[in-house]
Amino acid sequence: MGRWTRRHRAWAQSIAASLMLVSLVSIAAFAMVRSAWKSEQTAHQATEDALVAEQQAKAEALSHFRESLGTIDIMLTGVSDVLRYYPGAQGLRARLLERAAAEYERLSANKNSDAAVQLESARAMVRLGDVYRDLGRDQQALQTYRAARERLDGLTNMIDVPARDVAICLQRIGQAEAMIGKLEEAEKQLREALAQVENDPSPEARQLRTQILLSLALLHDTKHDFAAALQE
Repeated sequence: MGRWTRRHRAWAQSIAASLMLVSLVSIAAFAMVRSAWKSEQTAHQATEDALVAEQQAKAEALSHFRESLGTIDIMLTGVSDVLRYYPGAQGLRARLLERAAAEYERLSANKNSDAAVQLESARAMVRLGDVYRDLGRDQQALQTYRAARERLDGLTNMIDVPARDVAICLQRIGQAEAMIGKLEEAEKQLREALAQVENDPSPEARQLRTQILLSLALLHDTKHDFAAALQE
């Protein structure tokens, strides 16, 4: 081997140089691949961290929204319900309802694009409609209930909107329609509400069905359709 190398020194040097070049190229390629892998891992970790942070932010936003909604329910509308039957307290009750309306308006105007938050804002709109109705603003209540229904409809391609929420919204629309004398439209909305929870065995759905059936019976009574009222 030594003799061959001495006789073919030029070839040997070329082979050695080629091997060294291959080694250098291999080392450089390995370094590049490793660098790219590390960059990918870093980017992947950054993406995961961003997703976690986004999920935490959404959860915090939803929690804050629900907490605000619950506070208004208890401190404003809850107290106003207690004052409903107290003589001389109607002025205070009206002021509390006005304050509740302002807070519900603020919550229902929430621009957070998260579907869960938007669902809660639709529920806030229904509560806002209830307050308007208590204040005697029947037309404003109807418009608010309809807006809540539109918001729920807009969420159907993002999440499974609970049928009970849709039913409550339709029930309120039907009741508001009846208050302004649109009895045929009121019955249509109430029957659609009933269909939403017809096969739901939960206690909440049963209670809602009872309320809707009572609304239908009262509606037929208003229309002097006593036979239909008894059937409901």
